[in-house]
Amino acid sequence: MYTVIIGHRILDASKLAGLVELPCMVVGMDEKTQLMTMLVENIQRQDLTPLEQAKGLQQCLGLRMSDEEIRVKTGFSKRKIREKGNPEVKK
Repeated sequence: MYTVIIGHRILDASKLAGLVELPCMVVGMDEKTQLMTMLVENIQRQDLTPLEQAKGLQQCLGLRMSDEEIRVKTGFSKRKIREKGNPEVKK
């Protein structure tokens, strides 16, 4: 059995278009890595509210991802990660 980690919307659109084959990568991941990958992908979406983005960053930090790891994977600045990922940081 396979789990789609990234690309749910593309998969759904492809099914609607009648496609029966799609290029993909099959990668072995443990559950924590799957969750981190999904979170990082999701918090980069353009249609997220600031609150949704902050919750995603908090979840990444809760999974013990470092600020640097999140920065590299998302392209967000360290300042943005600290401000949105930590509700205690004053702006």
